Amino acid sequence: EAFGSIQTIVDTIHARDLTPGQGYPLRSLEKFMGRFGPSCVAQILTPNGKEGRIYLPAAFARKLTHENIEEINGKKNLILLYEGPRDRTHLFNLKKV
Repeated sequence: EAFGSIQTIVDTIHARDLTPGQGYPLRSLEKFMGRFGPSCVAQILTPNGKEGRIYLPAAFARKLTHENIEEINGKKNLILLYEGPRDRTHLFNLKKV
């Protein structure tokens, strides 16, 4: 009974569900080797107060080093800014608030 009440699943958010020009508070960033090469997933806070994860474009992951990610995860008050769709991908940026 108690096991069923534990919520451990974090929703996956798709870029098409984000609002262009809006920033989302960044909780953490992780880089890993996916099936098609380096991949990156960001844990963000949505406007409704829920945490979710979003898989970022491969170009974003290729630019990040392990040291960059440690530095980013050590900072507070960063947002993941969704800049919108561009040429068959989605553009993101990190900003300090």
